[in-house]
Amino acid sequence: MAPIRAIVAIAMFFVAFAAHAEARLALLIGNQDYTAKVGPLKNPVRDIELVGAALEKLGFSVTKLANATKAQMDEAIRRHADQVRRAGPGAIGFFYYSGHGAANPETNVNYLIPADLDSADGDALWYRSIEQPFLIELLSQRARNATHFIVFDACRNELNIGGEAGKALGADKGFVPVSDVSGILIAYATTQKKTAADTGMFARILSEELVKPGVEAFAVFREVQVRVKEAMHQEPWMSLNYIPRIYLGAKAPGPDGPSALQPVPPLSEAAEAWRILRESGSEAELEAFIKRFGGTVFGDFARARLAEVKRTKIAAAKPEVRAHGLSNTHWDCMTSDKQKCNIWFLPDGSLKYQESLDDEPSYGRWKQEGTKVFLSINGYSSYTGAFANDAILEGDAINAIGQTWTWRFSKVEN
Repeated sequence: MAPIRAIVAIAMFFVAFAAHAEARLALLIGNQDYTAKVGPLKNPVRDIELVGAALEKLGFSVTKLANATKAQMDEAIRRHADQVRRAGPGAIGFFYYSGHGAANPETNVNYLIPADLDSADGDALWYRSIEQPFLIELLSQRARNATHFIVFDACRNELNIGGEAGKALGADKGFVPVSDVSGILIAYATTQKKTAADTGMFARILSEELVKPGVEAFAVFREVQVRVKEAMHQEPWMSLNYIPRIYLGAKAPGPDGPSALQPVPPLSEAAEAWRILRESGSEAELEAFIKRFGGTVFGDFARARLAEVKRTKIAAAKPEVRAHGLSNTHWDCMTSDKQKCNIWFLPDGSLKYQESLDDEPSYGRWKQEGTKVFLSINGYSSYTGAFANDAILEGDAINAIGQTWTWRFSKVEN
C-alpha cells in the first residue's frame, strides 16, 4: 500500500504546484587532490559542500563533482548546459569552480585545471585543462533563455607552474579579464592576474550571502566583494553586461517595506517534485514522475535514478560468490564436447587429471586468485575460470594447437 499512497500524494502535489516558476540548476566542481608537481590544495571539496548547501536551501538542484578529471569536467559542463536549456525560458544556472586555474601568457586564455593533471610544466598544462571561454560560450549559446551565475574561486598561490609559462607569468598567475556576455554574471574570488588564498573564506562568505532574503543577485556578489576584502585583503571582482533583476533568496520588498518580504519563490512543478523524490527507491514513484515530467531535465534525472534503483535490486538479488579453497578437493568435470573427467587439487599446487578412474592420470599445476582459477595440464592445455557458487567452477580452455572449449567442474563431496 505504501507505493499507492506515495503516488496519490505525488498526484495531489502536482495539482498544488500547477503555477510555474523558474527552474534552478547548479553545477559545482571542487578540485584539490593534485599531484605534488602541480600543488595539492586543502579546501575546494569543502567549498563546494558549503556553497551547495546554500543553493539547495534556495531550491537549486545541485550537482557536485569532487577531484574531477578533464573528461569528467567536460562532460559535466556539457550536461549542465543542456539541462539548463531543457529547463526552459527563465531558468537560472549556477556554476561554481574551486581549484587551480591559470591564464596562458601567450594567448591570454584562462584555464580550469583538472585534478588528473600530473604536471604544470610546459604546454601540457594548457592542452589538458578546460578553457574558460569554452564554458562561457557553451552556456551562453546552448541556454540563451536562461540567466547564468558563474563563479571562479580559483588561481591559487600553490600552483607550481614551470617552464616558459612559469617564467612569463612570474607571480601573476591569476585569470585575465574576459568580455562581458549578456545574461551572465561572472564572479572571481580575486582580481585580475592575482591569486586567491586556499582558506575557504570566499566560499564561506558567498554561502552566507546567497541565502539572505530580499537582496538582488548583483548586490549579493557586491556584498561578497566587500566582506572578502575586509576579511583577508583579497579583492574579488565581477564581470557582467546585463542580467534581469533576480532575487535568489527571496523577492524584493513590497510597497509596505521590509515586512512585505515574500518567501523564496517556489520551484517549477517538476523541479519541486524532483526535490522530494530524488532519493526515492520506489520504481513506481519514479515511473509516475517520468510519465508526468519525462520531457523535462528532471525527467532525465528520474530515468537515471530509476536505472540505478533497478541495478541495485538486481545486484542485491544475486547470490554472493565467495572464494573457496581448492586445496585437497575432488571435482567431476564436463567439457562442451561432453567429455567427462575427474580432477584433484593437491595442497602443493599440483593437480591430478583423469578422464576415467581406470585411465592413466595426467598431471599439472593450479593457481587460485580470489574467485578465479587457472589450470595447466601436461603443459598442453590451459584452463581459466571462476567459482559460480561454492560447488561449481566454470570457464574456458585452450590447447597448444589452438583448439578451444568450455568446461564445468562440480565438487565431489568427500
